[in-house]
Amino acid sequence: MAERGWYPDPGGRPGHYRFWDGSAWAEETTTTPGTGAGSTGSSSRGTRGDSDEGEERLSAWQRAKGPLTILLAVAVGLALILFGLQRLGMIGGKQPAPANPTEFCPRPAEGNWSTDPHPDDGRVHGGRLSYPRLQRPWGPPVGDFRVPFGRDVASQSITIETDYRPGQNWVASILVGELVSGDGFVSPEGGMDIVARCIVGAFYGDAPVDRKDVSRKAIRVDGHEAYALEMYLSFRIEGLKATGEHAIIVIVATGKNTNSLYYASIPNNAEEYLPTARALVGQLTVGP
Repeated sequence: MAERGWYPDPGGRPGHYRFWDGSAWAEETTTTPGTGAGSTGSSSRGTRGDSDEGEERLSAWQRAKGPLTILLAVAVGLALILFGLQRLGMIGGKQPAPANPTEFCPRPAEGNWSTDPHPDDGRVHGGRLSYPRLQRPWGPPVGDFRVPFGRDVASQSITIETDYRPGQNWVASILVGELVSGDGFVSPEGGMDIVARCIVGAFYGDAPVDRKDVSRKAIRVDGHEAYALEMYLSFRIEGLKATGEHAIIVIVATGKNTNSLYYASIPNNAEEYLPTARALVGQLTVGP
C-alpha cells in the first residue's frame, strides 16, 4: 500500500495532485502539493480526522471515487471507438461515408510521378504500355499527375466543357502509365477493384458517384495477362452539363512484379469518342 502523501491526480487532471492518507484519497486536488492540511497530516476534508464516523464515511466515498473515475474514462474511450466504427460502417449497419473516399488508396513516395524517356515512334508511352497516338481533335500527349499510385503517366484529352467552374474544364481523356510496385497488386484482376475505387475518388472529388459495371473480364494484351473493366459513372456536378461518363480500365502485367494501366473516360455528352477508347484496348502493346 502506498505511503501517505501527494500523488498525481488519479482522475487524470494534468498538473493536479491528490492526497493519499494511507487508505483513501482526499476529495480535493491541488496544483501545489506539499502545502495545506493534507501534507501535515492534520484533520481536514479529504484526510484522516479525529472522527471515526467521518473517516469511515469519507473513506468509503473516496475508495469508490477512484474506480468510478477509471470506469468513466474507459466508458468514454469505448464510446469514441464505437462512434468511429459506426462512421466507417463496420458496425451498426451501413453508415454515411464520404462520397468518394480515398484514404485506403496507397500513395507513391514523393517523386514517383516522374516520367521515363520513350521512343518517338508515333505511339503514346506510359510505363511499359503504349497505344497509337491520336490525332486532332485529341490534344498532344502530356504528363498526368492525378493517377493514384501511378507514375510515368502520359495522356491525351479533348476539352468537352470549358470553365464549368472558374478555371476548370471537363475533358474526355485517355492515358497509359505504370502502377507503382509494392502496392499489393498481386495480379491485374486482384488489383482492379482498388484501382477503380481510387480513380473515382481522385477524379470526381466530393461529387456523389453512382457506379455501374458494364463488363469485366480477363484478357490478353500483346501476349500478357490483363484484366479489363468498363463501368458507367453517374453524377451531378454543379455547372456541368455531363451527367455521367464511360470509364474503361485495363491493368496489364507488364513484368514479373510490375503492372501498367490503360484508362479512358468519355463523358456522356461526347459519346462519339467512346468507340475510339474501346478500340485502343486491342491496340495496346507492351514495350521494354
